[in-house]
Amino acid sequence: MRKVGIVTWYWGNYGSILQAYALQQTVESLGYDCDVIKHHVTENRRKQIKYRVKHNGVLNTIRYYFSQWISKLAGHKDKERNKRISTLDAFVNKKLKLSEKKYDNSDYKQCNGYDIYISGSDQVWNPDHTFLSEFYWLNFAEPTSKRIAYAPSIGNPRLFDEDKAKIKKYLGAFAAVSVREALGTDILNGILGEDRVITMTDPTMLVPADEWEAVLPEKTVNSPYMFAYNHRDTSEQRKYIKEIAKSMGLRLMVYPSLEQSTGAECWGDVNIFDDDPFDFLNRIREADVVITDSFHCSVFSLLFHKCFYVMKKAGRESSQFLRLEHLLSSCGVINRVIDIHSTITKDMYDCDKVDSAIAVEREKGLRFLREALEA
Repeated sequence: MRKVGIVTWYWGNYGSILQAYALQQTVESLGYDCDVIKHHVTENRRKQIKYRVKHNGVLNTIRYYFSQWISKLAGHKDKERNKRISTLDAFVNKKLKLSEKKYDNSDYKQCNGYDIYISGSDQVWNPDHTFLSEFYWLNFAEPTSKRIAYAPSIGNPRLFDEDKAKIKKYLGAFAAVSVREALGTDILNGILGEDRVITMTDPTMLVPADEWEAVLPEKTVNSPYMFAYNHRDTSEQRKYIKEIAKSMGLRLMVYPSLEQSTGAECWGDVNIFDDDPFDFLNRIREADVVITDSFHCSVFSLLFHKCFYVMKKAGRESSQFLRLEHLLSSCGVINRVIDIHSTITKDMYDCDKVDSAIAVEREKGLRFLREALEA
């Protein structure tokens, strides 16, 4: 049996962990022995700062590192937030099949022993996060190993000629390349000068809803509730969500954000820090209404046929709405986007059409992986 190693993010938040789990499950279902490669590989701080200054400017770079410092300081003081990190780590160690060795900057080039490497999904190709690190573009893999990209996201980066040259070199070694958003496909095909890159759905949609439901815990909340899950929001958005929940007569269940440096206080009727990723899915599945700015929360709201609404991310993360826009448009539900002035109800979309759209994308994704792995 040929062995596959997946290079992806598998920590820190529910979406990253669930997409890693879904891709590993899918690859194994196709008949391969599959590891998620355990790693902590980053560009050194000097290179990160140099990249940010060049691509984003001095002021934005200062703002970024200041917000990171404030967030880290707040995290050290918040035992409740640390509960979530511990719970997520425990889930990863239990539910993912990780490589025996953990690789870092000093030895990732010795990560061998795999017949096939897959990069993706999540934002592992987004230069603002991984700085065009050769690790995520599989440039460390031995020449005899096959390289596949399954739905990594590149975002909407500002790329200079030297960046494009590096990407073109990396992609030249891949047997098959897909990315998650149409914009990323256009960017990479423009760099290559040929239509070699295609758009593929997120790994979480490769697993049908009934298979997700089969691994979830029993229902734990009997009274109706609204589930709010936002990576980044504002006090105005939180006030709006509380008012909507009250107007609908719903209790408000909240996962207070780990990603905000300030203002992420416990603001719901029920505030939860220690759910694992399957608990997270259960909260979505059992909710009467979901409000989120999260890509993966939106994915599972669609899979579970939930009444949901999407708020654009606040502040510097607003550019990440591109991936959500692609998802909602492809499922014909772009009208689920709201702002703090929107009036919303418990009205539903056409679930059959959504299921049909997802089924088409699922079959495309499975066919892409099957053919790429077998070739």
